Amino acid sequence: GNLQHSDMLGKNRWIGQFDMHWNVIHDLYAGSVPKQYRRKVWSIRKKVRDALHELRWSMLLSNRWREQWVDRKLQLGDRNWIFILGCNNSGTTLLSTVLRAHPMVRGLPREGQHLTSGLPDTTSMNVGRVFSQRADALRWDEQTVGPDVLRVKYDWSVAFDEGPGMLLEKSPPNSLRSRWLQANFHPSQFITIQRHPYAVCEGSRRRLGNSIDEVALHWRNVHAILEDDIPNLHQ
Repeated sequence: GNLQHSDMLGKNRWIGQFDMHWNVIHDLYAGSVPKQYRRKVWSIRKKVRDALHELRWSMLLSNRWREQWVDRKLQLGDRNWIFILGCNNSGTTLLSTVLRAHPMVRGLPREGQHLTSGLPDTTSMNVGRVFSQRADALRWDEQTVGPDVLRVKYDWSVAFDEGPGMLLEKSPPNSLRSRWLQANFHPSQFITIQRHPYAVCEGSRRRLGNSIDEVALHWRNVHAILEDDIPNLHQ
């Protein structure tokens, strides 16, 4: 068991070193790559990083090893997870940007829902930003089973800003699963933002082409669920 664990740690360090060297090489040569080839270089880099990420996951042979690796990577300590809740086009991105300016707040480069295989992808559901149309599949609470919490944390752990510090995540569909987040991400705090529905509807119609009626119903559904769930949130 110890030998196997030592061998796993050695392979894991090799993956980390390879990833680090790849980043150095990319940074050194990306500027010299002709502009028309940079997208291809970026695509190759992403494929390599994704492959190494999956390889590391498979080499961590038990959930106990995975939990230990994730805990070391996240460096959460006695600090909190912070989740921003709110309808899309309500200022959640701006709020996230402002909070990340604090030296003790760490965030992700994109919405966390797009950085993990452990959460549903609303794009593949063909609902996009009006995700409340699939509340049947996206509304989770403390009793919900099935989502791989450890996989979500693993995927996010490599994308968060370097720590230590509080961990901030902003994905609008979190508004439908705040109770599930509270049950699985300890300790957690929630910030809810609400924007006037007229502004949300206008922005969504202008930017995405959604109908006013469609977005208005979405806004109402999201905030109805939030109103039901907030009394169950501790912080």
